[in-house]
Amino acid sequence: MKRSHLRWLIPIVLYFIAVTVILTFYRGIIYSRAATSKLTDIALAIGEEVRNRDIIISDATSAITVSGRAMELYTMNYNDAQIRSFLKALIDETEFRDAVVCDEEGNGYNYAGKAVSIGDKEFFPYITSEYSRGGTGIVLPDRSDNSRNTECLLISGIRFANRDRGYLIGYLPIEDLADQLFRDRYIIDVLGIVTINGDILSDNSKSDPNDFSKSVSFWEQLPPGISRDTIRLSISQKNVYLGPINGYGYIIVSPMSSAGTAGIALIKEETMRFMTRDTMDSYRKGAFKLILASGLLIGLILLSYFLSDLLEKRAKEKIYEAHERDELTGLMTRESAMGEIKSYTETVDGRGLLFLLEINDVQAAREKKGDTFADEKLKEFASSLYGRFRSTDIVARFEDDKFMVFLKDIHDQKDVRKQTDEMQLFLHDTRFIDADKEITVNAGAAMYPDNGRNIIDVVTAAERALKRSKVVGKGILSF
Repeated sequence: MKRSHLRWLIPIVLYFIAVTVILTFYRGIIYSRAATSKLTDIALAIGEEVRNRDIIISDATSAITVSGRAMELYTMNYNDAQIRSFLKALIDETEFRDAVVCDEEGNGYNYAGKAVSIGDKEFFPYITSEYSRGGTGIVLPDRSDNSRNTECLLISGIRFANRDRGYLIGYLPIEDLADQLFRDRYIIDVLGIVTINGDILSDNSKSDPNDFSKSVSFWEQLPPGISRDTIRLSISQKNVYLGPINGYGYIIVSPMSSAGTAGIALIKEETMRFMTRDTMDSYRKGAFKLILASGLLIGLILLSYFLSDLLEKRAKEKIYEAHERDELTGLMTRESAMGEIKSYTETVDGRGLLFLLEINDVQAAREKKGDTFADEKLKEFASSLYGRFRSTDIVARFEDDKFMVFLKDIHDQKDVRKQTDEMQLFLHDTRFIDADKEITVNAGAAMYPDNGRNIIDVVTAAERALKRSKVVGKGILSF
């Protein structure tokens, strides 16, 4: 590859590397924003559904809380008629399927006065440990693994008027709640109503039989990238939480206003990528258009470069053809220089000074180091020689290793001495060492018309002077 090609190839490579880095960087930003936007949309939708459906649990929780406070004015077995009226009101005015009141041993009665005993139920020890000092909350009746609860228990701890402790328990169906809440508006891997204790009141596992939310405790199967305390805090403070889960995907927690519950959605990374595919497709199309436009722009730049290079070469060729320039050095050829000197000498005052210079050992250099090396040295010498003289002077390549300079309007001897001194200095400055060998330039000089009546005679006189200078020594100028 030519060095000139690197002038445009390196910037192009660097440009495409920069574009790739920038597009990769912004791809991550765009995906992050798209994922955040999608999470926000899902959170708003879940929050709307939660608010619309939360009234079932919220009303039931409020009713059982108020009823429990009212029952504290009575004694459980002495004021059973009044207490049954409260239980009956719970059944009539809320979604409760049944309502019972019992003592610390689990013995009591329901709204119809039928005796009940729940002390031997699996969930009862949990009730006594959590609500013996009062409070309201939700408990699942069946807490075994892989259970499917169709109802939940709303509990209110009571201290009766005789200071005995007991519990008001309402049985609330939750199967319909799941059908109402979970819609096919978004692709969500796990979606459920979960209590602050990790009980799953309802979930979307109907659509996925292998969903891990079938476990009785949501905490047991929570992805390790998220802390259960974060979810509990969101539920207890009733603040919506949404964010990433390292190694899994994303989570949305939308608390209910009822006691200690929230709608929780888990979305895997691959699911989010599928949901944001439209946005990322738009990004990829934009990136492709940018790369295509960049490619077209670079193509136009390269085309203009090659066209300008071609035009420049054509222009040089025209110049060389018009002035018979030497292709290697760009100087005038021997024939064109001789023609111009002849035209000049035919004028009335056409006096001048001619130098004929020869670089020593050029042929030896060609044989030893090749034509490329020798041609490069000739080009360097020609450039240096041309830069020493006026634009009106004639500088030409006389032969392979010989050059000719004709200085116009040299009349006085002082001008001759000045030019010869400068030429001698030039010959001295062009000495250089190459492979332990000193390369020098010799020169011969002749005056027109003093040394010849025509240019051919003057050139012949200069050639004789050049031979004498080579006999005297290297780097010598002779007349």
